[in-house]
Amino acid sequence: QNPTTEDYRLGVKVLELGQAYLIQSNVVQRATPVLKRLCDQIGETTSFAVLQNGQVQYPISFEPKKPVRVAGRVAASFAAKQSSVGRLLTAQLADSTLEEILATNTPQDAAIRSQLNELRKNGRTIDKGATEAEVISVAQIVKGAGNTVVGAIEVLAPQFRVNITDIEDSLAKAAEDLSKALGGARTSLTQALEKEISRPQVASAG
Repeated sequence: QNPTTEDYRLGVKVLELGQAYLIQSNVVQRATPVLKRLCDQIGETTSFAVLQNGQVQYPISFEPKKPVRVAGRVAASFAAKQSSVGRLLTAQLADSTLEEILATNTPQDAAIRSQLNELRKNGRTIDKGATEAEVISVAQIVKGAGNTVVGAIEVLAPQFRVNITDIEDSLAKAAEDLSKALGGARTSLTQALEKEISRPQVASAG
């Protein structure tokens, strides 16, 4: 973060993770304006989180221009089971993969199991200071082509001033916009074309 020039930057870990992020470069490019707009709208820190080998990585993050704010997550890495957004993303994995990950039966595994249906159904989570003291985290999954979960948008805010309802509404819209940009809009276009093609053709009089 360089407050005198830019209010966001790509993470150093993007270079370290190499091909994994190169594959998702389209996601990062499309996420950039969505996260920037969300940050400006709610005045809180926004980040895009992805799951990589059991770790939550943040390729991009925006911070508001406020004297009191939560630092962006760029270049940070957290064990997925120990953060709310990590548990949210872990819960979206296929059942067979999830069983392998949760085989250690730690307290974090138990938390994921107990919340699994809720995390999958809602696709979002709220952490009120459990992961980081006096910090609220609200996260919602983002889906791409084929309805595949590609990551999550996370909002971080100081607990003393947060309005969760406002954040949830704005976050839901941002996640929907990004999901459409990554495949939802294309799916709708495909459906429209298929509907048009399936219509009975009326032969013109010769």
